[in-house]
Amino acid sequence: MPKSDPGKIYRSAVLEILKKNEWSVAELAERAGVKANSIYNLIHGRAKALSSQNTKKLADAADVPMNFFMGEAPMNIHPGHLRATKPLDTVRVRGDVEAGAWRARLERDPAEQKAVPMPDAQRWGCGVYGLEVRGLSMDLNFKPGAILYCVPIHEYLGELKSGSKVICQRKNGTGDHEQTVKELVIEPSGRTWLWPRSTQPEHQAPIAVPWPLPSEADKYFVDEHEVAVIAVVVASYENQLP
Repeated sequence: MPKSDPGKIYRSAVLEILKKNEWSVAELAERAGVKANSIYNLIHGRAKALSSQNTKKLADAADVPMNFFMGEAPMNIHPGHLRATKPLDTVRVRGDVEAGAWRARLERDPAEQKAVPMPDAQRWGCGVYGLEVRGLSMDLNFKPGAILYCVPIHEYLGELKSGSKVICQRKNGTGDHEQTVKELVIEPSGRTWLWPRSTQPEHQAPIAVPWPLPSEADKYFVDEHEVAVIAVVVASYENQLP
C-alpha cells in the first residue's frame, strides 16, 4: 500500500478550508494572522507545511482541530464563516499586456479602467481583474483587443500545468516594467518555460523559469531582467481565436 504524502494531505486541508468557507488566501491569512505568501507557497508546492504555531493559527481561524491537517478529522462548516457577497458580473480592466512595451507604471489611471462583463465572476473571488491584449506577441491565442480575466497567482487555487496561460512581468535596470501573457510549458524532464505563442519571429523566444514559478518576492533574473509570474488567466472576452 503506497505511503500517504503528508505535504499533499496538509495542502488539501488548506484548500478545503478555503473552498468550504468561501475564503480567499488573503482572507484566511488575515483571519489567522499569518503571511499570505506562506499560504501561497504551501498551495503551489514551495512548502510542505507551515510551522506548528502557524498551523494552530489556521486551525483556530477555521475552527478545526489540529489533526485536520493530517487528514484525521472531518471539517464542520459554521454558517457564520460564510460571507455574504454580491454577485460580481463585471471586472475592471486595470492595464495591458504588450511585449516590448516598457512602462514606469503598468496600472491604468482609474478613469481609464473600463468595466467589462464576466459571467460567473464571483467564483474567482474579489481579486479577479482584466488586462487588455495589445500587439501580436500571443496572437496565436489572443487577438489585439481581447480582454484577459486574471486571478492573482497567490489567490489561484487551481492546478498550474502545461497549457495554462499566465501573466509575466519583467523589470529592467531602470525600474520600468513589461507585462505580457505567456503559455506555461512543463517538459517531462521538469524544465519549465514561459512561451509566447506568436506568429511574429521577434516574439517567439521562450523564457526559462524555475518550478515552482518565481513570484515578485523571489527576485529571479533572466538576462538582467527581474522576472515574476503574477497572475493566471482564467478566461478571456472577445476575439479569442478558436
